[in-house]
Amino acid sequence: GISESDVGDAGAIALSEALKVNTTLKALNVFSAKIGDDGCVKIGKMLQNNTVLTRLDLRNNPFDSFCKGGLEKVVEG
Repeated sequence: GISESDVGDAGAIALSEALKVNTTLKALNVFSAKIGDDGCVKIGKMLQNNTVLTRLDLRNNPFDSFCKGGLEKVVEG
């Protein structure tokens, strides 16, 4: 898996681009993957359009509380 790895912002951005066209993946665990604010923002934008992904675990990543709050708003709809 990609949890507890060095995904970082670059990996999160690439993953977000791939998930824009996702039609099958419903759950993704990327906890403790060293994703910062830039990756968080890109994931948030992807979530606005991805209706298939229903579970995303981003625990223990170093993005700030502002970014976390933005993700929560996107998820809540």
